[in-house]
Amino acid sequence: DAIAKAGGLPSLCQLLDDTAPEAHAIAAEALARMARDRPAHQTPIAKKLVSLLSSHSEGTQCRAANALKDLAANNESATVRIVNAGAISPLVSVLGKGSAKANDEAVGAVSVLAKDDLNNQLAIATGLVALLGVSEDDAKEIIHEVVARFASAKDMHVAIHDAVRELRVIRAFRMGG
Repeated sequence: DAIAKAGGLPSLCQLLDDTAPEAHAIAAEALARMARDRPAHQTPIAKKLVSLLSSHSEGTQCRAANALKDLAANNESATVRIVNAGAISPLVSVLGKGSAKANDEAVGAVSVLAKDDLNNQLAIATGLVALLGVSEDDAKEIIHEVVARFASAKDMHVAIHDAVRELRVIRAFRMGG
């Protein structure tokens, strides 16, 4: 709590963007502990982690997505705070444009956010389909199919990973390559 009172949350989150690998694990563990011990810290932590998703560094994107996944998975109230911090759109952007490693981390985070939450599933499906650049009518049909798949999924991680892969194939086909 002393770190937060001293204004240290942003600096601690920024360590995930640091080039010193030894700082990454320490920062991630400290953030996880702070979020677990004080739910009020979850919102500022989520906001800073969301901002790191737009980094040009693959490592930073991976660490931010992984920290968001852990925050949501380990803190019951955090999912709403993460979504309210604006995480879905940047995570979907990483799914569409990030490296394979960043994509895997983003799938993990999005899977936790989508689990048992139809509104989040719809937002994720809408974001994924928007990456295709299809007409509004086509988009509605595809979104409906993706959400139906998410809703019936036994393993959300697999369902999202499969949806991303299929949408990439469709996008490549539409772009002629």
